[in-house]
Amino acid sequence: MNNNITLVVGAVDKYSKAWEIFAHGFNKYWEDCPYRKVFITNFKDAPKGFETIKVGEDHSWGETARKGIEQIDSDVIIYLMEDYWITGYVETKTIQEFADIVVKGKADHIRILPPANSDGDIIPELELKCRYPEDKRLWIFKDDAEYRCSLATAIWNRKIFLKFIKDGMNPWEYEHQAGIASRGNDRHLCVINPGILVWGWRTNPYPKVKNSCITRGKWDISALKYLEVEKITPTFEIIEGAEVKE
Repeated sequence: MNNNITLVVGAVDKYSKAWEIFAHGFNKYWEDCPYRKVFITNFKDAPKGFETIKVGEDHSWGETARKGIEQIDSDVIIYLMEDYWITGYVETKTIQEFADIVVKGKADHIRILPPANSDGDIIPELELKCRYPEDKRLWIFKDDAEYRCSLATAIWNRKIFLKFIKDGMNPWEYEHQAGIASRGNDRHLCVINPGILVWGWRTNPYPKVKNSCITRGKWDISALKYLEVEKITPTFEIIEGAEVKE
């Protein structure tokens, strides 16, 4: 196990029904994950195979994430969220090579989701300005890129991640404000290969599904597509547009 890197799943108890399906995809497609695996929750236990960091009452995404990540002592985290249901086999070797760049202090953040248009076409120039000279598989973000600091599956220097968090923030506020605060350097990088760590955002097998499985507290059509493709019958009913409840 690589003790200098921790895989963190940002979670909240009110969406705990998503966890068993998340764990299905993770265990199927990333069986060889070499990192400590942690769920940040309020009071509930994580799925089997994951450690749990419990932080108490849910007041905001920012407070929950901060309290949980402050309890992790590794220098680097790989951040996912509970509704990022993995849809393809993870390229563990590539993830480790990119994580090493952050471990060595050469980057603060590497997003594992390439820029794409509404049709799913990968277009680096939408958010990126040039290739990263030390690894041509990566590009450097433009200063004004909308998702320069993304929570959509990313490798982070843990201290930098925490630097941008404020209690009361929601995930969208974090991405927007951190993107602005991080300007003026070339330490935020992005992949252009969509197959490194695949979930149902702009990637196969759901090329027409553009959202994560929970959107604004409600089940998205992508959740139903995932169950269909993975042939999963959960222990509860998922209805498109219905509120996600414990």
